Amino acid sequence: STANRDLTQQLATESRDAQVDIGTAQIGAQARIARAAVTEAENLVDDEAAYADDIADAQQDFTKYPRLVSRGRPGVQADVRRVSSRI
Repeated sequence: STANRDLTQQLATESRDAQVDIGTAQIGAQARIARAAVTEAENLVDDEAAYADDIADAQQDFTKYPRLVSRGRPGVQADVRRVSSRI
């Protein structure tokens, strides 16, 4: 009976240790997933910033067209209409 009690206590200790190991592994996995999600979010923010920069550049380029039209350059009027329909 002392042997049974010792064995029961040893099994309970090992079971708790295994549960702690499982919990630690789960926390580690969740931390890796969270880091990956943060990295993905940072990449999306960078992509959005680059997209906003591209739009700003396109808008600046677009402002050049009316000046070209006022100088009477052929074909630019059609370009202005085509660009403005995409904005």
